[in-house]
Amino acid sequence: MHGRAAMNEVTVPIVGQKLEDLKREHAELEGRLAGLKTKIAAFEMVIAECRDESAHQALDLHGLSIEDALVKFAAHHGGELMSTEARSALVDTGLLDGNGRTATVRLYTFLSGSDRFESTGERGKYRLVDRADDEEGESEVQPAFETLM
Repeated sequence: MHGRAAMNEVTVPIVGQKLEDLKREHAELEGRLAGLKTKIAAFEMVIAECRDESAHQALDLHGLSIEDALVKFAAHHGGELMSTEARSALVDTGLLDGNGRTATVRLYTFLSGSDRFESTGERGKYRLVDRADDEEGESEVQPAFETLM
């Protein structure tokens, strides 16, 4: 073996080892990056939950009837409400008591029987409506969000 062939015989194992070291380091960094992404997602979830909770706290529902509280809650959320969020707000303020299932059933019963809310077609989502008398004396359903703001 002369010159280049001898050099390749020495160089290839060294470069090969360096390549393996870099691949191992790369794999470790990818694992660390995945761990960091998981932590970031967890922190983002906590922040979102805190914002939701503070939004419920900022909206004072104490002393209101359940209907008035739901109307105020829906108006605060653009004229619509998700029953799970509304249930949490009502339970947090003491207007609705019971465990999760009982409170959910009570809220569903109220919303489905109320003339102030209509289902949007999405599961658990309701829209605030206003009953305005039309010229013939019949009641016409109209979005109420604009009238509350």
